[in-house]
Formats: sequence, structure tokens, C-alpha cells
Amino acid sequence: MACYVYDELMSTAHIPQGHHVERPERVECIYEVVSKMGLTRLPSRLVTIDEIHRAHGKKYLTKMGKHGSLANSDMYWTHSSYLSVLLSAGCTCQMVNHILDHPECSRGFAIVRPPGHHASYNKESGFCWLNNIMIGAMSALSRPNVNRVLIVDWDVHYHLGTADILAKVSDKKEKPDDITVFSMHRFDNGEFFPGAGSGRTSVRHNGRVVNQGFNGPYGDKEVITALQGFLEDYETVGTRLGHGPPDLILVSCGFDAAEGDLLGGCHVTPAAYAVMTKMLVDVCPRVGMVLEGGYSLPVLQECSRAVCDVLRLNV
Repeated sequence: MACYVYDELMSTAHIPQGHHVERPERVECIYEVVSKMGLTRLPSRLVTIDEIHRAHGKKYLTKMGKHGSLANSDMYWTHSSYLSVLLSAGCTCQMVNHILDHPECSRGFAIVRPPGHHASYNKESGFCWLNNIMIGAMSALSRPNVNRVLIVDWDVHYHLGTADILAKVSDKKEKPDDITVFSMHRFDNGEFFPGAGSGRTSVRHNGRVVNQGFNGPYGDKEVITALQGFLEDYETVGTRLGHGPPDLILVSCGFDAAEGDLLGGCHVTPAAYAVMTKMLVDVCPRVGMVLEGGYSLPVLQECSRAVCDVLRLNV
């Protein structure tokens, strides 16, 4: 059994002035599909201050609330955007806690906006204000029965915010080797957003961030092969260190690498997203999807349907 979480206020409270690719229809169209698939809908909630401070600096929240109508070319901020931001992170934590507490409903999809993986420890970026995936991961790790979380990021853009937070908080955590992040993204020799070489194929932050950057458009074969290779290495290293499977897998679930998304320009099909979801479920029964990018509405619907078809299977 699987669950999902959604709140209409994440649509109505964060509305751009004029055209913007990160628009309310992104979550509305996904909800239209997922709500008819028989998944359990969870109640939404706001993120707590303590949950935010596990992943962000204590002064960042105050800074974030002082923005005007437009922060920069990537961002916009209205008088009610703060509510949507707090709901996006809170709904992510709601899903994480539910799948950890309910073995019979151990997979989920957080249909949230604004997205999060570009938000750094003390800075917003790339449509993102709070880093939903890291807030959810750190919330999970605060529980005594969760020791290892694997984050897989298949958004077309490199997760500069997630990597930044992981580096900033690593010295404060009591559990070594508790988070590993694997990212597959378009790199284009450092020219693709966010640029600056941050998504180069390599292992960073003492092996805790593993990057697979592609130069140019990519498709099903590339992502499935890359994920399979990473999972094999992850298991090998874990076995050598005496670890079992992760206690939780979270996915920065951007669909902007999908065929038909003009922003990403890549060719991953809904079938490939389903295959990768099944690969993760086979590694760990507790898998949570957190929406990131994806800007073509029909593509978002088809990819979300494909992923949720796997999540709801009794596997």
C-alpha cells in the first residue's frame, strides 16, 4: 500500500505574477491523476521550526520572510508564499513519518511545491526556498530506529543545495555515514544550471555525494545503467562496512529529464521512471518520492502515474 500528501494551499498560496514555469498547475495536474489511483491521502501540515533548523541555519528563516515580490530572476515571493513553503516541507515530513510508522503503507509521494533541492543551508536558489528532501531526511535520522538514509536525485539539475547542507551539517551529526546522496543530472561540461562544475561526475564530501553528470541530453539507458551501477557499489561498500540496506530511501523526484520537458531537453520515459522506482523498492521497502522539477503538465501526469503504479504494488 502507498500514500500521498497534498494541500491545495500549495497551489493557491504561491502564485507567480505573469508567466513562470514553476506554477500552481504543476501540482494540480499531478493531484488530478494520483488522487484517482487508490493511494491513501495523508493530512497535510506545516513544517516545525525544529525540523527546519536540522537542515538550515537559524537566521535563514527570518531572512526568507523578508523578501519582496521578486527575489531574483528564478524566484518570486508573494504575501502568502511563506505558507506554501512551510506546507511543502511539512508535507514532506508528514510523508516520511507515516511511511516509517506504518509498515503496511511504507511508500509515498509528496506532491509539493515550491521544490527544494537547490535551497542551501542559508540561501534560496532555483525556485527553491526550503530544502524539503534534507529536512525530511534529517527528521527521519532524528528517530532512534533510523541510522541510514539514501537520497536519489533524478531531477535534471544538480542538487547544489542538498550537497551544501550535507557538508554544513556533517560535523554536527552523531551518526557517521548516515546520508548518502546519488545524483543523475545534465552537466554539459559545467554549462548546465547550476553550472560552476558543481555537478561533475565524482565523489564529494567524503563519499557522501556521488554524482553522475551527463554531457548533453540523455535517456532511459543512461539513467537505468547509472542507477544500477550506483546501487551495486552502495551495497558493496555497505557490506564492507557492516551495514545492511538503508532504513529509508528518499527520491528528489524531478521529472524535468523526461521526454517532452523543454527545460531539461532529455529523453527519459515514464517506463524508465517506473523501472528505477522498482529498483529502489527492491533495495528498501520504505521509499518516499518528493516532487522537485518538471514543467510540462502532460509529462508530469504520465511520469507520476508510472511511479505511483509501482509504489502501490504489494512488493
